Amino acid sequence: MLRFAVVVLIGSGFLFGSQAAAEVVRWEVAKRQPYAGGKPRGDRGPYEEWTGTIHFALDPTHAANRQIVDLGLAPRNAAGQVEFSADFRMLVPADRTKANGAVFYEVNNRGNPTATRIIDGGADDFLCRQGFVVLWTGWIAEVQPGDGRLRLQAPVARENGQPIRGLVRNEVVVDRAVPRAALSHRGNQGSYPPTERGLAEARVTRREREQDPRQAIPKDEWKLVSSVVSDSQRSGQLPLIELEVAGGLKPGWIYEVVYEAEGALVQGCGLAGIRDAIAALKHGRGPQNPLAGPEGGPRIDRALAYGTSQSGRCLRHFLWEGFNADEAGRRVLDGVISHVAGGGLGYFNQRFASPTRTNGQHDEHLFPADYFPFTYGDETDPLTGKTDGILRRARASGTVPKVFHTQSSSEYWHRSGSLVHTDPLGTRDAVIPPEVRLYTFGGTQHGPGSGVPQRKGGGQLPANPANYTPLMRALVLALDAWVKEGREPPPSVYPRIADGTLVGWRRSESGWPAIP
Repeated sequence: MLRFAVVVLIGSGFLFGSQAAAEVVRWEVAKRQPYAGGKPRGDRGPYEEWTGTIHFALDPTHAANRQIVDLGLAPRNAAGQVEFSADFRMLVPADRTKANGAVFYEVNNRGNPTATRIIDGGADDFLCRQGFVVLWTGWIAEVQPGDGRLRLQAPVARENGQPIRGLVRNEVVVDRAVPRAALSHRGNQGSYPPTERGLAEARVTRREREQDPRQAIPKDEWKLVSSVVSDSQRSGQLPLIELEVAGGLKPGWIYEVVYEAEGALVQGCGLAGIRDAIAALKHGRGPQNPLAGPEGGPRIDRALAYGTSQSGRCLRHFLWEGFNADEAGRRVLDGVISHVAGGGLGYFNQRFASPTRTNGQHDEHLFPADYFPFTYGDETDPLTGKTDGILRRARASGTVPKVFHTQSSSEYWHRSGSLVHTDPLGTRDAVIPPEVRLYTFGGTQHGPGSGVPQRKGGGQLPANPANYTPLMRALVLALDAWVKEGREPPPSVYPRIADGTLVGWRRSESGWPAIP
């Protein structure tokens, strides 16, 4: 359903109504100020920083939205649409004519942008100097407000008028003795609240290692403590729930908490919000697009997206579930950089989803993060017989983007990195689609080093100081040139089974000496 375009001034905020893009109802710009004190960013001049809220409305019966879990169970407005909203932050040239025509969308990591550290280098605003419009939107509903974190305000799914109930499990691990710790494993994310029955029947266990037998903790030796950070204007906010154990939590032990919860959020709206916000900037006309040109047409003609680690997995998941086609069937993202995501997807579009969870070497093994498919092209899962690939749906809809998949050595050890370019059993090299490039930064860490050797690291040995930020900058420009001009980027560089550069981890296979 199309909506009439509106431009309304309310206090210090601007509302941009949506007409061409029914999925975006309006952009509400709450604050608009000079970025970095108005200092010019090279030839592009000064930038502005906009912050506010994007309001969305989705038709749950539309084919482009049917993959959103529980969307059909969310409350609907009079037009039969499901409403939700997301925080946004955008950097825009003060002189719009100096923009380069591309939006650089970063999937923030658990509410926090990372591109300024990994690509910009933290100081010189590389992206702004290139003329990109830089956009971040909230896409995770369990993120707690505060410290500038970007949040998704997702609807609550209901059955027979009541919030959905179901079992949830949490793992808590601390690195020092404390009396209590957040169920979410991170203090900046909330957890689903237990029902009265769920609290009475909750089971709390602990074990030293993942494969150890679970030791039940007596009911009178633990309790759950719940608190809500005040944010009265936002709906669907999850409380911060902490586990308190008599005598404190033991460092390194895995505490597992299982209970019946209620209030499943429609977390998949976060993926739809990414899709629709970018589609509105690319195709929206007139006042419904805050970046529209003087004649009402779009200023953005292409979209690049970047994600690091968890947010890189989000981009893979976004492509895999077909979100790169908007409701009109148009390609949303023209170029994608999935950085240090390994072979993972995520807990991003399931009932009682918890997007901030991941799989670690020690804990959180049972949360959905590393699961089939792993490759961008099609492969067959030997366990289920299912054939799938990250780009399968995009290829069917004609919306395949250009993709750079970058990873460090770290992802080969703890993020299923090799499965991005082998069959699921690791017996042969996979075929890489022509739209994809794989680049492995050998010897580097999950995050870029400082360039200065360190005496001590977080583990037994110092971290590798190699700084791959210059490589990421070069790849941003190479991706934009591939999208805009069709200029081929450098060929893929990654280890292969066929030439003996991808081998097993054991010393007998790798040839590595013993670790001192």
